[in-house]
Amino acid sequence: MCIAYRPGLSKSFKTDPAFFKTMLTFFTLGGLGIEEDGKAVSGWASRKAEALLVYLACTRRQHARDALAALFWEDRSQARALGNLSVLLTSLRKQVGPYVTIGRSSIAMNWQAEIWVDAFAFQEEAAPLLREATLTRAGLGQLARATERYAGDFLAGFSVRGAPAFEEWALFEQERLQRLLLACLQRLAEACEVRGLYAEGVVHARRLVNVDPLHEPGHRALMRLLAQNGEPAAALAHYEHCREILSAELGVEPEEETQALYTALRERRSLPAPGARPSTPGAPRQDNLPAAATAFLGREAERNLIRQHLANPACRLLSLVGPGGVGKSRLALEAAAEQRGRFLHGVWWVPLAALTDAADLPRAVAAALGLEFDAAAPPLEQLTAYLAQRDLLLVLDNYEQFLDTGDLSLIQAILSRAPGVKLLVTSRERLNAQAEWLLELFGLPTPGVDQPLASSPAAALFLERAARLRPDVAANDADAQAVARICRLVSGLPLALELAAAWVRVLPLPVIADQLERDLALLAVSARDLPPRHRSMEAVLDSAWTLLLPARRDVLRRLAVFQGGAPLAGAQAVAHASLPALAALVDKSFLFLDEHGRYRRHPLVRQYTRTRLAQDPAEEAETRDRHAGFYAAFLEEAHRRLSGPEQIPALQAIQLEMDNIRVAWRWAVHRGRWDLVAAMLDGLERFYDERSLHLEAWELFTWAVDRLEAAGPPGDQQRLWVRLGLALGTHGYRLSRYEAARRRLEQAAVPARQEGWRRELAGILHMQALLRDDAGDYAGATALLEEALTVVAGGV
Repeated sequence: MCIAYRPGLSKSFKTDPAFFKTMLTFFTLGGLGIEEDGKAVSGWASRKAEALLVYLACTRRQHARDALAALFWEDRSQARALGNLSVLLTSLRKQVGPYVTIGRSSIAMNWQAEIWVDAFAFQEEAAPLLREATLTRAGLGQLARATERYAGDFLAGFSVRGAPAFEEWALFEQERLQRLLLACLQRLAEACEVRGLYAEGVVHARRLVNVDPLHEPGHRALMRLLAQNGEPAAALAHYEHCREILSAELGVEPEEETQALYTALRERRSLPAPGARPSTPGAPRQDNLPAAATAFLGREAERNLIRQHLANPACRLLSLVGPGGVGKSRLALEAAAEQRGRFLHGVWWVPLAALTDAADLPRAVAAALGLEFDAAAPPLEQLTAYLAQRDLLLVLDNYEQFLDTGDLSLIQAILSRAPGVKLLVTSRERLNAQAEWLLELFGLPTPGVDQPLASSPAAALFLERAARLRPDVAANDADAQAVARICRLVSGLPLALELAAAWVRVLPLPVIADQLERDLALLAVSARDLPPRHRSMEAVLDSAWTLLLPARRDVLRRLAVFQGGAPLAGAQAVAHASLPALAALVDKSFLFLDEHGRYRRHPLVRQYTRTRLAQDPAEEAETRDRHAGFYAAFLEEAHRRLSGPEQIPALQAIQLEMDNIRVAWRWAVHRGRWDLVAAMLDGLERFYDERSLHLEAWELFTWAVDRLEAAGPPGDQQRLWVRLGLALGTHGYRLSRYEAARRRLEQAAVPARQEGWRRELAGILHMQALLRDDAGDYAGATALLEEALTVVAGGV
């Protein structure tokens, strides 16, 4: 693929025909102009022909004929729409034939031709600079020049009648690019203020508020810059202008921060520090990508390959493969962020590390997309039916745990039924699928002998992380040599570098290197069955493990039983973790706090601690018993809250802990801890019913009943067996599995009557009445409901 991007190209260069030789150029910012060799292309069959070419060029993907026909003629029959499309394609062949590839079933730009789009030039110049933690003077100038490309809104003044889907796409692109411009202008204004370039900053801030008059942070930036540029009266006057706009457009007064700035200017006091940079309001949610907590360093070659593969119509499934800790997820996140706006229905991140059962995969994808399943159909069928009409990128992170069984049903179903979906997968091993394109990751390049640290991405990563804890790190030649040794000893693996960097506060750099070297040599000798790069990572983890106090090792090992994360109360009850121990583990990068205040681990650390825990089967069983007991008590308390005004927060709390609850339930059933199963049942059943998760409830409760019955006659657990039967009857009814539900309820009713268990019997009678009612037996349903009322009243 070759979509040429030549820095410096803009409308001002149109008079140089040699520069445009054999290139098709698109000027989309501020209108629409299409030129070949510097000359305008004309003679289009209709406005839709231009729109079709712009759409192909700007999406940079292959499109099915049916999809394009629906995009421009959704109110026409398919045959009529396809006929209209053929007319447009004839026009494209005539006007720009060498630049398009028109197949029998799909259309795309000719990826071997040179094509330039000003919107891409603006985006590809600006986005990397926005990710920089600090703008250099050169970077500030580059960002300013990038904003000069933005001559106006995307396709301003260009519209296509009778094509609302195209108009929707164009509007989204317009809003996305405008948000990028606003972010650039605000960053420029802030950087100019920091550097004392007040007059230059005023220009950027004025442009910002002209583009978005309701952008209040921009108004504050302009006031600050005017004041510091020696124009205090203009700054005060601008506050009045801002106040008038907000009052006229929104009926509100300026924010407190703006008023405080005005007061400081009026009273000639020191200016308050500017607030945090806010996000710019924009279009509806088009991705769920998590925010990166740290700067992304290196991997330029890999990022370029990912861009090329995702732009290639033949590549539907791209796997990033490598050992744990090599940075697959971080690279996938960075690559996915670059794809924003290139897929009509967005870019979606699906974390899989907390899952253990492939049957949960469709639900995980649905949760990421915000999709709710209907109870009647299988989840995978519903998911693929939804995706079949979508143009999006799915990132499936940490897929390796499903490869032992060779389960690729989710991926195969999406590839076969959803032609507009591309998959970016991270895994420790390749998927071995026919459609798979592979990008294998290794450690970051390490410093060579006698090479400066600045030449190595691995050293840059170590120094960046270490500098957060010790600003003077690698201040002398001995330290620099130790950093180079550390990078080479861990083969440039990013997680290993971060774990090693966490010790710079308490250990000199040469000591860290010596410790790693001793452990690595030992591991290389005693674990020859491990791949070499795994030996390096295991050695780093072993080294970090030995530096922990024994009590903290115990805590970290026990935390391995948690799935997805551990709440503070759970960590304390199950792992016997004290607050100082948890704080120390966070400091050492073994744990981190997520947005919900739960303790989480990198997947590699979780795997390592699971192995450690499994070395003591008795301790593992005791810890898992405590884990199941904790969530049994958690569900009992949540069930109490579900019946009152706290229902919504209780449901949210259960949802947050569902990965742990599933593990606790399965362990309790496996161990025959029916007391814990009984304690969990009411809260879990109510949650499933409230959230309409009837299929999952049916599967989980059926498995429990099967295990209970396999253990022999219910005996002392007969009441639990009845309660599970009632739960299955309830969810079977919701799933329209009437015969199975009826059978479960009839079986459960017998001991419930014999033992006089009124609560269970009343519930059974109620569900049987609903089944009779659905069958049209209204008299029978009425009789059952009357009997249920009698039971509740204490009659039978």
